[in-house]
Amino acid sequence: MVSKQSIIAIEFVLLCIIVLSFLADTFLKGASFLAIFAIFAYIALFIKIRRFPRAKLYLAYLSILLTIVLTISFSMQMFRLGKVSFDLFIASILALAITNIMFRVVFGRNTAEGIVLLSDDKLAVVELDFDLFAGIAKGKYVVETPKKLEKGAKVKVSVKQKFFQRVPERVIL
Repeated sequence: MVSKQSIIAIEFVLLCIIVLSFLADTFLKGASFLAIFAIFAYIALFIKIRRFPRAKLYLAYLSILLTIVLTISFSMQMFRLGKVSFDLFIASILALAITNIMFRVVFGRNTAEGIVLLSDDKLAVVELDFDLFAGIAKGKYVVETPKKLEKGAKVKVSVKQKFFQRVPERVIL
């Protein structure tokens, strides 16, 4: 399974590439080195998550992030920006933020799949894997259940938004 840390790490690497691409023009006379680095980071992530059930969605998400980074790097090289362009930097950060928000809106889900570890008539302990689009971290959660569930059963769990956090709420039958 892919971990939340892997996704956050690749987003952080892509953000670092944006920042470094602004500095690379003076030292490397072009951002082609950073573009190659971004491609290798993407390939490394692809190798890690290719067996993940929703790998196509994650790869589409990361492909869009990579495209934004490479477009910014190549536009810097084409326009020969010798100094740091604050407008381009803000535009790149906004593009990444909008991409994150749009993927959450379009592909976001209110359910996550998990495995029942323990159950009684009203509560169940469910183990959930990391799900970027449901906004759930990997872990064991106590959720409401309408009936006693069998240990090891695969269930869907509804996810509720609480302030800035998404929390598993109840088992959906």
